[in-house]
Amino acid sequence: MVSVICPTSLCRHVFHPLLYECFCRQTYEPKELVVVDTGVKPSDFLEAQSSVDPRVIYRHYPVADFKQEMPPMEIGLDGLAEVQPPAWSLGLK
Repeated sequence: MVSVICPTSLCRHVFHPLLYECFCRQTYEPKELVVVDTGVKPSDFLEAQSSVDPRVIYRHYPVADFKQEMPPMEIGLDGLAEVQPPAWSLGLK
């Protein structure tokens, strides 16, 4: 069994059909596609594919992404302060 593991987020949802097409064209069997999505909303495409193709495992974990979903500043006791979110990564950046 070959497991193709792919991290993704909201800004990459447009590439999900290409990811799935590339996976399907691989000739090695058995195989599975595991997609871990940390965007604010799940991928409609991968949710649909995982319901019809048992080789696709799709997991959505909504994680705040500093670049997209979190405000860059917050109000504290000393006025405005830059938000320093905790680092979160799948280790593949």
